[in-house]
Order: sequence, then C-alpha cells, then structure tokens
Amino acid sequence: MQLVVPWPDRERVCRALRRIGWRVEQGQGHLTVLGWSAKALADRLRLLHLACADLRQSHAHSVHTALTIAEDHLNPDRSAPENEIADRACAAVRGQLHWSALVEEADGITRHCTDPAIAATMAAIIEAETALTLLIIEHVRVARRAVEVLWRCRRTTCGALSPEAARSVAWQEALRLVDRRPAAA
Repeated sequence: MQLVVPWPDRERVCRALRRIGWRVEQGQGHLTVLGWSAKALADRLRLLHLACADLRQSHAHSVHTALTIAEDHLNPDRSAPENEIADRACAAVRGQLHWSALVEEADGITRHCTDPAIAATMAAIIEAETALTLLIIEHVRVARRAVEVLWRCRRTTCGALSPEAARSVAWQEALRLVDRRPAAA
C-alpha cells in the first residue's frame, strides 16, 4: 500500500506506522507499507511492557493529582458538587496518562498474519494493550476514590478531621484499591 504524505509530515507518519508494527519504506513523495515487521512489533511489545511497568508503579502520582484538584475545588469560594470535582480530577489524571495514546493509535486496526512468529507477537501485543487499558482504568478509579473519600472526610465529619488528616485518609483509602500485597494469614 502506498501513502502520499506531504514532506513535513512524512517522518512523523512513518514513525507512527512503525510504532504500530508496520514495515515502511520511504520513496519519492510517498510511503510504502510493506506488511508487518517482526522488529517493529517486538519494539511495540517492549514499549507496552514498559508502559505497564510504569503505570503499576505510579498510582501515588494519580492520587496526588486527584487530591490536589479536589482540594482546590473544596475551598469555600470554589465549592462544587462531589461528582463534578471527581470528574475533573479523573479527567486530569487521564490527561496525564500519556500511555493511553499507545493503545488508541492501534484502535480499529485488524491484525492478522499467517507467519506463526508474527501472529504470536501480535497476540502478546493485544494482551499487553488490554493490560495497559486496565491499568489506565485502575488509575482513574483510584483517583475517583481519593476524591470521594476526601469529600466525605471534609464535608460530612463536621470539621472533625483537619485538612491534612482528611488528605491522609483519602490517600490511604485510594491506594488500598491497588495494594497488591498478599493478605496476612
């Protein structure tokens, strides 16, 4: 398949096609997609594994982002309903999770190959993309939980908790959702 791409965009489009797993050659004024590339697919799989590893370790950052936004909107002069604050915090967290673009760029692309090695790599990629999507959902869920707990601590305890204590409780409760340590016997 040949794609006519203007010169300024050619390199960007070529990189994007390779990142999905295609073998691409540049010609005079066009790009030629030659089929699946074992190397490009292996690179994509490695990148997906790195993304998953990063997200498994960065829940605290998402909680921090959510709580910072929530605290800003919990001030008396900027009060908003809980669900609106949670939606804003979740949108901010989602916006910071740049790895979601890695899954979105391959959305809708049919991946099929008769070469068993390439087909196996494609299956592993699809599995890694699913894992990455679930981790992104988990980050958003953790952010929402942090906001919900903070809201309840700050709004319903009639000032029984200081803002610092409310933040600490929200932080702990949100991260409890992803605590992967085995339960003590």
